Amino acid sequence: QQQPSQHQYTQQMNSEILTLNEIDATTPPPIHQPPLQPLNATAATTATSKVNKGTLLRGNGATTNGVGGAARQANNSIVANTPTQDLANLATNLGVVGDANKASTHEDFFASLSESALYLTSIRYYTEILEHTKVRLKTLTESYNELNELYVHHDGIIAFISGGTYMTRLEESLDSQLEAARDVRDKLGSALEQWRICGTLLRTSATSATQALQQWQQLAKAIDPKHKIQLALECRAALQAALISVECAQLALPHVEIKHISNRQLLAVKHCNTYMITDIANLARYQHTSKVFTSFESNTSKASMWLYEMFNKTLRHDFDKAEETVRHLAKTLRDHREEIFTAARK
Repeated sequence: QQQPSQHQYTQQMNSEILTLNEIDATTPPPIHQPPLQPLNATAATTATSKVNKGTLLRGNGATTNGVGGAARQANNSIVANTPTQDLANLATNLGVVGDANKASTHEDFFASLSESALYLTSIRYYTEILEHTKVRLKTLTESYNELNELYVHHDGIIAFISGGTYMTRLEESLDSQLEAARDVRDKLGSALEQWRICGTLLRTSATSATQALQQWQQLAKAIDPKHKIQLALECRAALQAALISVECAQLALPHVEIKHISNRQLLAVKHCNTYMITDIANLARYQHTSKVFTSFESNTSKASMWLYEMFNKTLRHDFDKAEETVRHLAKTLRDHREEIFTAARK
């Protein structure tokens, strides 16, 4: 009798404890590789092409023996180099989306294919996020330089009129208070930018998770195996984008615990995403995966709303208050200087 795979065992255990209110705690950690980490383009190129002595480079830079069993070791090159369309053709030819027994037989093979594909996809997503970050950095740098030039020009005018010294003690006091207020405002502005980045990434994650769930639900209505596989691959890509967006959102605010999203749930989604292709034919697994994806989609939306509400209740209020203080002191100092400069001219 064929022994159940580790994935079958974990699914069986999950089905015994799963309730609608406990989806977050149902799926165990992935049984293959640790969570993906940001990698450079060199690692990506190596992972797509290098197969050496029966070993395959994985997402964390380590090597593993094939995809399980001597018969599967010969397929290392397929695992490393199979494009999405070829994976779809393999799934169609092997009949894994319509036959639960065939799906069970080939689940480890397709899981390895999925891991390799997700690893390569993650590099593209990380690169896209990095490019967006560079654009934002350029915009902020240009704004900073422009503002700094205005400050220098302003100080030059004041120094020309006053001879480079304070004309009254009040002017000196107001200028000192203004500098301190600007320092507080700028520090809060830096934190505000972190929250803005985190919020943007969480909204992106929620949008991708919603798209993935819709594709997964459409899959149940599809009849043509090729259409099912296409929907599954699109769902897998959208979920990968959602997971990476959440990861980067957490990195943007490392000292803030984002509510509604737990590491356990993220591991559950990664696990389901890896075995998605061969879980389609098994009704129990499909239903289990549906619950995991539904919970994830709901929680990413809740997390995005929570962050927005927390931002408005705390940091936004503090920043606006600091900005108002700067404006008030700047106006007071400007009015005072206007008085003393006018008096000096007379």
